[in-house]
Amino acid sequence: MATRRDLVERALLRQPTDRLPCFPLVDLAFGSTHSGNTLARLQLAPVLHAAALVQCLRELPIDGVYVNLCFSAKQASSAVGCVGQYTVRLDDCLRVEFTENEVAAIAGTDLLSLDDERISTAELFHPGMLETFQAMPEDLRSEAAVCVGLTGAFSQVGFLVGIQNLMVAMLDDPDGVHRAIQRRQQIALRQAGEFVRAGARFIWIGEGMASTRFLVGSLRCHGAGRLHGMILMRRTPDGLDALKCLRHTL
Repeated sequence: MATRRDLVERALLRQPTDRLPCFPLVDLAFGSTHSGNTLARLQLAPVLHAAALVQCLRELPIDGVYVNLCFSAKQASSAVGCVGQYTVRLDDCLRVEFTENEVAAIAGTDLLSLDDERISTAELFHPGMLETFQAMPEDLRSEAAVCVGLTGAFSQVGFLVGIQNLMVAMLDDPDGVHRAIQRRQQIALRQAGEFVRAGARFIWIGEGMASTRFLVGSLRCHGAGRLHGMILMRRTPDGLDALKCLRHTL
């Protein structure tokens, strides 16, 4: 009998299925509501985050869930909270802020140059998503579709230097922007590999900063839109192989 994960995989590959899979965007925010936990609690605790997603899979008529932006236990240990306001120092360069029921957002960066070495070392939200995925029971990850998030290289640079600085650099230092993207691309590929080695079958790639809301007029890249993609992955003797890449532009 086909599992829920099999059903989603077959649908993505446009193979025959006995029914359409139900794979809505059930992630951190939905898990918070369904489990009765605040967003802050789930973002700061991978085990609780995983438990909320597991609860959704076991109690709702859905075929999969998404692991979205969150912090690892080590990253969360730097959190400072005061009357429902939280600040996390991320990668020794970013200030991330959120309230009890808000999704974390980058509020400031110390990076002033595209050549800053921290562009080659920052992990951003990857450790938290990896820990959350690993905290979910392996048998459930094999039975249901669990999609993990991966921020694309362009948006990773935007997170690190700030979207305004990135847009200015696209005019003043396009070669520097390309170098920074190439550095982050290698990191993104390594992060994808870590997901796959942990057992991930589905990876959701988000390029929210490649949006026409930001890149307008002379700053707009050719063909730019808000890019999101899901890649169906498998391991091969030579590394990783993308079975299917679905690109969606908003």
